[in-house]
Amino acid sequence: MSKSQTNTEFKLVKEITDKIKSSGLKTFPDDFLNSTNYIEEIIPDKILYIASELFGQYEIKTSNGEFFKMVDDINLAKYYIYASLKRNSILKIPVENSVLIKIIAEYEMYFDNLVKMIQEKILNSGLNVNSMKLINDIIHSLNLTRF
Repeated sequence: MSKSQTNTEFKLVKEITDKIKSSGLKTFPDDFLNSTNYIEEIIPDKILYIASELFGQYEIKTSNGEFFKMVDDINLAKYYIYASLKRNSILKIPVENSVLIKIIAEYEMYFDNLVKMIQEKILNSGLNVNSMKLINDIIHSLNLTRF
């Protein structure tokens, strides 16, 4: 890959990222949580990830490998993972499981639509680039994830 192509890719990533940020990037869970019926939990102000799954139990650890907790619901595990990207130590968790499932589904649909929009912008740029790499770069720079 030539240096000019790398520079072109960098400019395209920056242009798309800036456009998404300026149009009002949604944050999880705040922009998806409409219910006032929630509990607050103190969580580590680190990125969380699902370390393992065994018999329907999901082990959640911090980015530096410290154990956080075990949960028995994949949607709750996802909720912790997605919310941890903000690195906020207080997390609002819906009391009703149906609300939690709805929030996860809405976020994942939002994420998927964002990826489709990014893909279209890359395609419409007319540049001969590795679109998957650029999509990953943009998603990473927006501090988003999808499980």
